[in-house]
Amino acid sequence: MSTTATPSLTLRALFGRAAVSVGFDRLAGVTAGLTPAAKAFAAVAAARIHRGVTLFVVPTDRDVEQTAADARFFY
Repeated sequence: MSTTATPSLTLRALFGRAAVSVGFDRLAGVTAGLTPAAKAFAAVAAARIHRGVTLFVVPTDRDVEQTAADARFFY
């Protein structure tokens, strides 16, 4: 079984293009209807595109753990 490794910079560029193509660069802070992973991706895209503080609030402690893991992956 073979695996494919994607270099970090290539993956970062891919995520950057994906964020722009779905409109996360113009996101007004509303992520209703997205999956938790997509919400984390949107928050990371906003943090990378717009300078300053990005605040991402989740409802429970369990959600914090998963969201933090997702955000670390996308960042």
